[in-house]
Amino acid sequence: MLGKVLGGSSVINAMIYVRGNKIDYDNWVYLGNVGWSFDEVLPYFKKSEKLEDDEVLKDDTAREYHGTDGYLPVNKFRHRYPVVKAIIEAASEMGYKELIDHNSNHGEGYGEYHLSTKDGRRWNNAKAFLEPEKGRHNVHVTKNSHATKILIDPKTKTAYGVQFKKGDKLTEKEAELLDLKFEGCKSFKFNTRKYCECEVIFLSTTLYHPVGTCKMGPSRDLEAVVDLELTVYGVKQLRVVDALIMPDIVTGNIHAATIMIAEKASDLPANVHCKKDGRRQSVRNCHSDSSRSRGGLSATRLHKRKRVWSAEI
Repeated sequence: MLGKVLGGSSVINAMIYVRGNKIDYDNWVYLGNVGWSFDEVLPYFKKSEKLEDDEVLKDDTAREYHGTDGYLPVNKFRHRYPVVKAIIEAASEMGYKELIDHNSNHGEGYGEYHLSTKDGRRWNNAKAFLEPEKGRHNVHVTKNSHATKILIDPKTKTAYGVQFKKGDKLTEKEAELLDLKFEGCKSFKFNTRKYCECEVIFLSTTLYHPVGTCKMGPSRDLEAVVDLELTVYGVKQLRVVDALIMPDIVTGNIHAATIMIAEKASDLPANVHCKKDGRRQSVRNCHSDSSRSRGGLSATRLHKRKRVWSAEI
């Protein structure tokens, strides 16, 4: 599933906001990724989250696991369908407890999951993180653009730019219309059972979560593409900030985890430049809340540049 739109796959996904299990992230540390345990990434989950579920917020431990002033609103379905109630009741009869919060430490159970929604509507990452910052003079998002190449100086192995194609005329010239001719379907009338069976065979795809193609890992891991600060091995000034860096997939939908990765990454560049009392500090320790980074963009780093380009495909 590819979200070739502003906001990425959060525009077309199932909106499910689950973080996975604590053990998932502790296992990342076991694989050599120091600094990525659940306790260490929890602040970044909370940083982006704006939990609006009153039922969960009544719990005394809610604020230990949830944020309420982030940019991403998190809620549940406004209407509980009878089948959902029936499934939860059936699980209770089997000895499982009902969970009102899958993103805390309440253990195993059944219940409704949280969603990235607001007022009953999808709230994608573009609405959550880009719209509030669209007035910034040093951030430029180019739409209808196809990134084709990262520009790297061959001598210094330093990334210095990105190459992309833009423009309706160019896009139209390169567009390739595929005349799909399915074997065995020509003789079937449209929308008949036989036609639909053929369609399922040739057109169906899986709903899956691709991760790990730019695996994060220590230098001794020969499969690792990026280090513990998400810097590409062998290339300067190039980071990968995406679900691609997960050393192992979490036990849940990856949307929440991907946002966490972006939030944590927004602090990493600041650690290089920001010093306080002679020691390197995170951006939150060096600056007031007004300069707090959001949505994977570091306010400390951005003001040093005239413009930051983001190519959406």
